[in-house]
Amino acid sequence: MISVCWDATIGSFFPPVHENYKLRATLFEPFVKYWNQHGFKSFLLPPAFPDSWNNLDSSKKEIDILFYGQVNEHFFSERNGLLMK
Repeated sequence: MISVCWDATIGSFFPPVHENYKLRATLFEPFVKYWNQHGFKSFLLPPAFPDSWNNLDSSKKEIDILFYGQVNEHFFSERNGLLMK
């Protein structure tokens, strides 16, 4: 069995190394570079979008931005405040 860590929290310039895992995945490319440079196996796992989204009618969009991530009232309070404005 291989233990894999999914790290999606960008809380500092240097990522945690997660010593108890054999493999690290993230959507933040600088973390992958850091881990690999320091001998920790890691890979980039970018966001994926369903193929069906290619068939959506983009000519009638009401908004022009897509947020990818999570909204949690206990975390991300500064970002959530900006979104509420």
